[in-house]
Amino acid sequence: MFPRLADVPTPWGSLVVQTHGALLALGLVLGWYLFTHPPHACSPRERGRVFLALALGGLVGGKLVRAASVGGVFFEGGLDALGVMLGATFVLWLARRDLATLAAPIGALVAAAIALGEHLGGARFGVVATEPAWLVVRHPRWADSLGSPAFREHLALGRLEPDATASLPTLPVPLLDAALALALFVVTLRRPRRGPAIVLGLYALGRLGLDRLRHDPSIVDAVAACALLAVAALSLRARAQVDANVKPNAAAPEDVGDATARP
Repeated sequence: MFPRLADVPTPWGSLVVQTHGALLALGLVLGWYLFTHPPHACSPRERGRVFLALALGGLVGGKLVRAASVGGVFFEGGLDALGVMLGATFVLWLARRDLATLAAPIGALVAAAIALGEHLGGARFGVVATEPAWLVVRHPRWADSLGSPAFREHLALGRLEPDATASLPTLPVPLLDAALALALFVVTLRRPRRGPAIVLGLYALGRLGLDRLRHDPSIVDAVAACALLAVAALSLRARAQVDANVKPNAAAPEDVGDATARP
């Protein structure tokens, strides 16, 4: 895999650009454009400030859930997409609920970036499997002779020879996670009014299934997924109430600017 994207020389030494960090940054840049570009009653400048708050809330939520799931500290490890969605949803609920339809596809996009970064870094890998042969992946020994997390895990358990060049075949759970998130991203662009419920609900359901295939499933992730399901149910209920109040001859528009009124 490719845990390092590049080594950038600086006057203070070499700066390592991690692949997962670069993917996350790209997702946030695209998300900022999608959040501030479409026409909306809220000005682009105000949406830019809300986006910054969403990003910070998602970062804190993602770090907290990840630290709790692996038993680590806040500043170590990566992000958990479930925590990112929970943190961003909490900020959005406090700040501007009427921007929920704009934020929904961004949540899916960031989740895809996180999962793809995990796959390229060999993190949160799946269980050992030999079938289907076209799907399973082997994580290689890296140039540092230590290898990816999957390789080190299998080597430590004595399941690999000392001179092995790759891990045992595993299910590419992070890659499946990324595919799910990208599919939800496309769906929410086409069905924006139901976007929040679609992203939160279907991503949570997908994670509940996929996490069972990881080598180290976490109860914390399961709790976070259940919390997202509850939020998705509340979103569906709120959407149904709004639709019920719309007059028959004035159907609610299907554009990204349509959402519940700001509290």
